[in-house]
Amino acid sequence: MAINLPSKPTPDDFEDFVAACLLGLGYFIETNITLKEGTTEVLQLDVVASPSGNNFLRRRVYDAKTGKLSFRDLFTLYGWMQYLKITDGCLVYKDELDPERLEALTKISGETGARSCHLSQAGDPRILAEPAIDIPDPLRKKIISIAWYCRIAQRKALAAFYDQAKINPDSPLIKSTRHYRASLQQALFARTAIITGIPLEDVSNCLTFIDKFFPHDKGWFYEQKELRRMKLMPAMFQGAGCFLRKDLYEIKEYEAKFPEQGWLLSRWHNALYFILEPSLKVTEAKKE
Repeated sequence: MAINLPSKPTPDDFEDFVAACLLGLGYFIETNITLKEGTTEVLQLDVVASPSGNNFLRRRVYDAKTGKLSFRDLFTLYGWMQYLKITDGCLVYKDELDPERLEALTKISGETGARSCHLSQAGDPRILAEPAIDIPDPLRKKIISIAWYCRIAQRKALAAFYDQAKINPDSPLIKSTRHYRASLQQALFARTAIITGIPLEDVSNCLTFIDKFFPHDKGWFYEQKELRRMKLMPAMFQGAGCFLRKDLYEIKEYEAKFPEQGWLLSRWHNALYFILEPSLKVTEAKKE
């Protein structure tokens, strides 16, 4: 059964879309961050993004909104910026505003420095930020689409994990995983970017830095026929790479490009597909 990206995004879907656009623009991102002082929750952030180029310390904070927009949302964003000492923040809204409300919002944005912008699925993602990497627009669009699939899958996988955490709250593995995730959130530690802007010939060498920062007896990477693999990479993220391969190489079957490892790429593809299929499946009625 076919799957499609949401045509009418829910609030969670739209937040995932904003994050995917930033990935396509070349930013490292962290999403759904809960910051605490001790055990007290201070604030929740939708997306924090850092450019992958020379200005990597210039963080940006984004708040994604669907439905009716409140001016309180803009002042909340401004408060986040002041508390975190982040100079660039943007309130991203899905539905267009009437001219009067847009004029008022623009005026407040100018006075506070907290930006606002309307982002549609057909719109230009560069309204969020200037690209941190220079790639052709058709490729950028493909990356954003695949990244959106991946963000939705990650959210659903995380929800499934928290369901298990409620069932097995005393599990040592679950406790350590939650502690690890909370520690990363507190550090606003950005981990993931789909494209880095690194010259193709330098990618392999740059990946070896992981072995230097996080030493492992036999290294984190190994060769497997047509593929270079990283250990402990979740299958759904490898599936996102497979989705992108199909688009980039314009192939229907992985064996057409990877005759020896196509079967494995198909399994990774399915790992992502089966997470997405319950919510993104295309029924016959939708096709019509």
